[in-house]
Amino acid sequence: MPRCPVFDREILRHLKQLHRYATRLTGDAEEAEDLVQETCLRALERWEQLEDWLDARAWLMAIARNLWIDGCRRRRRRRARIVLAGDLGESGGPLEHASAAAMDSSTPDALDGSLRLIPTVFREAVVLCGVRGLPYAEAARRLGIREGTLRSRLHRGRRLLREMTHQ
Repeated sequence: MPRCPVFDREILRHLKQLHRYATRLTGDAEEAEDLVQETCLRALERWEQLEDWLDARAWLMAIARNLWIDGCRRRRRRRARIVLAGDLGESGGPLEHASAAAMDSSTPDALDGSLRLIPTVFREAVVLCGVRGLPYAEAARRLGIREGTLRSRLHRGRRLLREMTHQ
């Protein structure tokens, strides 16, 4: 990849701000270093997409934010697979990602225990839609119920999970 002196100058100019921003996002110095490095690499790969060098700082911050969000989502899905694998009741199949509302505010163990405690009809809806990510129509078809009934069960199941994990 050819070097671009303008790119190098702009990266160095905004590196301290980028590092401060990454530290605020991650809350950890080592993670911030990794995020800054990944941000610079991503920016270098796509520097030709930057149309206005006056927006370089905002562009770098947006890259860092998006990488951090993607990393959080990956960790959340991985944690959900580890914690909930094998606990699918009657649904079957591997878990892909957990209900975002429940995962945001609970430990994996609390979520695992809470899923086991909610009634089966709600657990099935939460697992199929909130965990496996199936569209409402597909999940309703698999359960042999109407889509409106599925949405109601999903809403009630998520509410029960939130209540259990906030106690």
